Amino acid sequence: MDIEHFRSFLALAKHQHFSNAADEIHLSQSSLSKQIEKLEKEFSVKLFNRTTRTVRLTPAGKEFLTHARNIVDEFDLTRRNMQEYSGMERGQIILGTIPIISYLGLTSLIASFQRTYPGIELKIKEAESKTLLQWRHDLKIDVAFITQTDNKFWERN
Repeated sequence: MDIEHFRSFLALAKHQHFSNAADEIHLSQSSLSKQIEKLEKEFSVKLFNRTTRTVRLTPAGKEFLTHARNIVDEFDLTRRNMQEYSGMERGQIILGTIPIISYLGLTSLIASFQRTYPGIELKIKEAESKTLLQWRHDLKIDVAFITQTDNKFWERN
């Protein structure tokens, strides 16, 4: 059973007609019928009363309708929220910087970034370049603005 079984159930409950529901969700009538049968088998309960002309929810089907709507709504909300992370609409970046960042003119760049990506939390940690390099190496920060340093750090790591 997957989310499409719930979507199929909702379409059939809405249309109370197999061909109309199948058209809405782009399935054949037989595939829709098989999905409904799988749901009924999974829960060991009849969800619809079927005749040659009508399809009606059973009492169990009416209760299942509430749960199916909630499940599909939560699934869709979860998908949208996760897409925000993958599309850089939400998340967190930890920026390591030397203490003189404002003198380098980077504060306006950071402010511009935050206006462009308001859903991304930007945390700034200040330290000397050597410490920032170690933090980056240890994955404690995502990005580091440093001054020129000797290569001894990279040679030992």
